[in-house]
Amino acid sequence: MEQFQYRLNAKIQNGSAVIFNLLPAKDSPALTKFIPGQHVLLSFVDENKQVVGPRAFTICNTPNPEGFIQLCIKVYQNVTKKIADLPENSTILLSGPIGHFQFDFERDQKAVFIAGGSGVTPFVSFIRYIVENNLNNNIIMLYSNKKSEDIMFRQEMEDLDQERENLKFHFTLTDEVPAHWGGDTTRIDAEMLRKYCSPLEEKIFYLCGPLPFMDAMEETLAKLGIAENLIIKP
Repeated sequence: MEQFQYRLNAKIQNGSAVIFNLLPAKDSPALTKFIPGQHVLLSFVDENKQVVGPRAFTICNTPNPEGFIQLCIKVYQNVTKKIADLPENSTILLSGPIGHFQFDFERDQKAVFIAGGSGVTPFVSFIRYIVENNLNNNIIMLYSNKKSEDIMFRQEMEDLDQERENLKFHFTLTDEVPAHWGGDTTRIDAEMLRKYCSPLEEKIFYLCGPLPFMDAMEETLAKLGIAENLIIKP
């Protein structure tokens, strides 16, 4: 597995997560070849000279000759908090790329992305590749979170929903629902799938999120008659 030394060029708050914009360190090789949906292992040396990590994060951007890498850090525990608290210009080690959760841009012209929490990150990479290459894949995303501040890349998705006929996004909240909320307020279920994704038999379904979430979605899709080979997950 290849290793790359990177510098934390910028940190951007994204709801309750933090976006890391990373550039190759001086005189270090760059990670320029990866497939949308793949991830890297991130580690760094802390102030006590202890190695923190490695921790897996999906690459949110698409391959580029500069080796720019964007990761979205959702804080769940001490390790992710230590990573999210890193100051700009910190040195970070990336290992990879890793993973086989990939979208078939040529085959899957009509697809549904079903995301839970930070499981949205590979879909962000898929969608950015579609936009940057002006592809015509018709994508419907159902994205579930507990709270509105947990929605990653919300503004980008809302803008694309308005700008592109072939990209549609639907958000649902399952815990704290603000008064101004105009989206759905239930877990993703058969009714929601029929409402936004019909006709279901014409589509392929990609799932990503916590394991219980994916298990529940797989069971729901099976009850709707979706064949196992039309359900793709990490």
